[in-house]
Amino acid sequence: PFRPSLLGKVSTFFQMLTIFVAVYSQARTSSASLIAVQISVYFTLGFTLASAMHYLFTIQKRIAAHPAEPTPATTGDKPKSG
Repeated sequence: PFRPSLLGKVSTFFQMLTIFVAVYSQARTSSASLIAVQISVYFTLGFTLASAMHYLFTIQKRIAAHPAEPTPATTGDKPKSG
């Protein structure tokens, strides 16, 4: 496991904000609230994609730094019985 990144936290913030803005816009149907929903959705999309890419690169670095140990399944060897 690894610690949440700043991008992940910002992404979560915008996801929660988008929910709040969308619910609020249902109570106040105005063009300004609809624009606010659209803006928050785009910010949420951007930060969510950026966070996903960051996590993918982080995982890729970890995998490259610690290659897997060969196992009998990958080497074709039969496991030793006790």
